[in-house]
Parts: sequence; structure tokens; C-alpha cells
Amino acid sequence: MNIAGTRFSSSAQLRSAGMAAAPSPQPAPLEDSLSSALLDELLTMVLERADVPTLLKLKGVSRNWPARARRVLWARLCRRQGQPVPTSRDNVTDVDIEPFLRADGPGVAHVIEAMARFPNLARMHAHGFVVDVAAVRGLGPAPAWDYSTNQSVLQPVRGCISGEGELPSGLLLAMRAARYGEDHVPEGAFYRNSTLASVELPAGLTSIGGRAFDDCSSLASVELPASLTSIGICAFQGCSSLASVELPASLTSIGNCAFHGCSSLASVELPAGLTSIDVNAFRDCSSLASVELPAGLTSIGGYAFYGCSSLASVELPAGLTSIGGRAFPHNCTVSRAPAAPTSERQAQ
Repeated sequence: MNIAGTRFSSSAQLRSAGMAAAPSPQPAPLEDSLSSALLDELLTMVLERADVPTLLKLKGVSRNWPARARRVLWARLCRRQGQPVPTSRDNVTDVDIEPFLRADGPGVAHVIEAMARFPNLARMHAHGFVVDVAAVRGLGPAPAWDYSTNQSVLQPVRGCISGEGELPSGLLLAMRAARYGEDHVPEGAFYRNSTLASVELPAGLTSIGGRAFDDCSSLASVELPASLTSIGICAFQGCSSLASVELPASLTSIGNCAFHGCSSLASVELPAGLTSIDVNAFRDCSSLASVELPAGLTSIGGYAFYGCSSLASVELPAGLTSIGGRAFPHNCTVSRAPAAPTSERQAQ
């Protein structure tokens, strides 16, 4: 190579002269249009096998994953039979919200988000029922429960849903939450509903209001979400068919008369994070044969387990600081757990 009479014979000489040698030709990229299409198809196949909660968590993986996950989600949740997959939010008219109604699902926040993000959303679908979204959006202020009249706080929402059979409780609660931005089961929601046999509360609900399921005599199965922190006054009082209940680890308080008179309740596992059991909480649960009180429990209200005639013995946690009168039946042997050694307490 000659430039102004100077000959350069090597790349080293080129560099010493302050010039860069022309880059060597590189092989064609492995991910050409064909391989890229195959990769995209493969990723889509993988995503199609993922459940809804997993797809919702993929937003932060990379720049490309959210688009792929969104495409699979829309194909799964937003396409009705005979319709193409929506390509934009404006095209979404229908959403399947059934995955969001489960106690271990993504939560009611996604139902609220769907109503906010899809401007032309017309219908929501779950368990064979169809929700008229425009009717839900047009509802007036949230009705408050009146004990004297037992006015249904869910009736306005119920009127926006069509379908055959008993409406799932989770669907009713999710739509009320979506309309009013609530994160709880409202007071008196299913008061004296004698036909209600099972309940699955959607994830995201944090509390159960007073008398929400009071005197639901046929209620035999209850599934509570991990988000639940409190159960209100008389919430499950008189649920005589309820034989067992699994309380979530997040629960910290059980209200006055919460399970009073649940005569079939034979077992209940109290979570480690529970700190207080209110007055009459498990009173007259005559089938309750054993209960293990968590180490973190500090307060038991009066008559909390009074009338539990099958309860023969109970051990109080060492950290319990308050216990009300007649908390346990007369025939129950009550003992206290030994205090932890000083070194163990210091370690805690």
C-alpha cells in the first residue's frame, strides 16, 4: 500500500502510522431472519406453557420478553372464539378473569388494572358467567350494609353479571373491588346466605369484614388468600357445616366471635404470625378437639374457647401477656410452655 510514497506492508505498520487496518469480513450473524423466527417461535411455545402468574412476572426480564409475554397473555385471556388476537389495548373487548379469582392467583389488582387499561373493554368472563363492564363502571356509590334491613351490598354488582347457576363468591367480590377499589370483603357481604356451600377469596384481599359470612349454615369449604391479615367480628359465626379452615400465615388477628358457634369445626391451624384472639372467637365450637397456640400470641380474649367441650388440653405460649376470663372450658387442662433460655431469647 502506497500513500504519498510511503509503503505499508502490515497491520502493525498501519497502527504505528495512526491508521486502522480495515476490519476482516465477519461471518454472517447466526440469528438471521430464519433463526430469529425459529427462536421467537420457540420462546412463544415456552411461554404458552407458562401459567398466568408466571407470565405477569416476566415484564422485567428483558426488553423483548414483555412483548412476547403480553402476546401470549392476550391470546389466552383476551381472545374470544372466532376472534383474532388483539394487537393493541384499544382492540381488547373481552378478558377472561378466572385466573385472577383464585386464592393463590395473581390477585384482584389485575382485574382493576384491566378495567383501567383497556378503554374499550366490554365484557369479563369467568366460570361461564359474563360481566357487563359498562354496567359495572356505571354503578353508583358503594352501598353500606345495614344489619336491621340486611340490604345486600353485592346486589348492584350481581345485577351486572349474567349466567346460569349460583354466582361464584370470588367473582362478586372481585367486581366490587374493581368498581370501588376495595381490598376487603365488605361487612355483611353474604350474611345469612343459607345456600352458599364454598368460598374462595381472591388473592389481594386483606381483610374480612364483620358478619361477612355470619350464619351461612351450608358453608363447608373456605379457601383464604395469603394476603389476608385480619378476620372481623362474627365473620364466620354460626357456619355450622364448616369442619376445618386453613388460616394463612399473614393473619395477625381474629375478631370477636369470628368462628363462634361453628359446631362442626374439628381442627384449625393458627398461623405463627397471629398475635391476638379476640373475645368469643371460637366459643361453642363443640367439635374442636385440639388447638396449638402460636409462640407469638400475646393476647386471648375472654370466652375465646369457652364451650369447646371437646377441647381437653391446651398449652399457653410463654410470651402470652393477657388472657381474659373463662377463655377455656372448665374441663380443659391449661398449662404454660416453659420460657426460652436466656441465651435463646437474646439470640431472638
